[in-house]
Amino acid sequence: MENYNYHRLTGEFTNMTIAEERPREPGVYPCPAYSTPNAPFPASAGHAVVFREADGGVPSDYQLGEWVEVIDRRGLYWQTTDAVPVQFDELGVEPSERSLTDKEPVGAVKWSGSDWVVDAEKLTLQALARRNGYMAQASGPIATLSDAVELDMATDEEIALLKAWKLYRIALSRIEKQSGFPVDIEWPTSPIDDTSAPAN
Repeated sequence: MENYNYHRLTGEFTNMTIAEERPREPGVYPCPAYSTPNAPFPASAGHAVVFREADGGVPSDYQLGEWVEVIDRRGLYWQTTDAVPVQFDELGVEPSERSLTDKEPVGAVKWSGSDWVVDAEKLTLQALARRNGYMAQASGPIATLSDAVELDMATDEEIALLKAWKLYRIALSRIEKQSGFPVDIEWPTSPIDDTSAPAN
């Protein structure tokens, strides 16, 4: 006689074993806990077959349950609250009921209820933080070069460099006026390496 074992937590079929007849009870084949003599049926697409009680629990005694089909959406999803990836392992539950989506977020986005959309507020905070970092970097050389100019100790090259630093700092202070801000920002060029700051 065949016994079909199922997982004690999910009720999923795990393996089949052959029950041996009890020596002192001819015709009696024991069925251990979380096992049933009834074979599971094939699951349809997007579903799993599990052994459950009427209330959805997994019975240790097969006489208290039966094979039923439930939705199976297990896999990688993202939390719509914070875009954090999670492995979803629940059976019989739609991921959306757990605030999850299979749509992968890209960049600074937030959930609109049906899809990811650009999170302008988050992008603005990121851009301003980056801008403030660049301006802090510019303050050091501007202060030093300004001292040299004030004390009439600056070379022509240093005077030109001071102007470049000040123009750079002014350009940084005006990034919010760009038409593409905060999604598409054209960062000004730094005088120290003559290369543009990293783009978004």
